[in-house]
Amino acid sequence: MVEFPATREAPEHVVGGLRALDPLAEVVWWGPREFLAQLPRGGGMTKVVKPCWIIGTVLPSDVGRAMWGRRLWRLERGGSRADPHRGDALRMSVLRYRGFRPALFWPHGDIDSAAVLEFQLMCWLDEHYRKEEIARRERETGGDALEERQRRITEAVSLEMKDIWRYVWAGRRSVLVN
Repeated sequence: MVEFPATREAPEHVVGGLRALDPLAEVVWWGPREFLAQLPRGGGMTKVVKPCWIIGTVLPSDVGRAMWGRRLWRLERGGSRADPHRGDALRMSVLRYRGFRPALFWPHGDIDSAAVLEFQLMCWLDEHYRKEEIARRERETGGDALEERQRRITEAVSLEMKDIWRYVWAGRRSVLVN
């Protein structure tokens, strides 16, 4: 069996290429993983161990940080210690809590410039698909439809708010404000 080191760093040309595309890009060594591979000439399936990397961006002020903190707390406190996927879930929760947003899983062996090209393709598709999706939604609903819907929701909530607060504070030693 091939032994992989516990920690590895991506080559400088890969990190430089990723950061040229996105200054927040980061590469994380995930470790060796087992995959099923088809044997040649109609053979069966066999297990293959390959090194795996995760490419993503780091946003320390990520809005989902609180949610990942709770998930991390639950994983550390509870759960089955014998669960084989617990370690991966714990590691991913730590990364997400620190603001890492995974974009690309690279299970193709050692990381090289092909990962940079794949990341560039994903960024391009994400940007253009998002622009096309926003344009399509605006064509379907009209630009002002969303603003009108938000205005109606705000009006409905403001009309009901007094009744909600009366219900919440009923029976308590608080002063009702009309």
